Amino acid sequence: MNANSNNLDSLTEKDLVVKANMALDLMGIEAANQPNNTKFIGAKKLQNSNVLYQLDTVEAAKWMKQPEVQKAFME
Repeated sequence: MNANSNNLDSLTEKDLVVKANMALDLMGIEAANQPNNTKFIGAKKLQNSNVLYQLDTVEAAKWMKQPEVQKAFME
């Protein structure tokens, strides 16, 4: 998953993972159908100022690719 990093430039990749997992926890009911124990395990800053996140399972990645899930995560 890519996310614009304009306000994330000062964070380390480890900090980005922590922040992404916090956002996942705060999604509330929008995350009710997430696979069990879904968590972000990696982040990589890309040259185009985006961030590529890695989830812990293929099922979690498929879930996160759903447009409504991505919208809730980004909010």
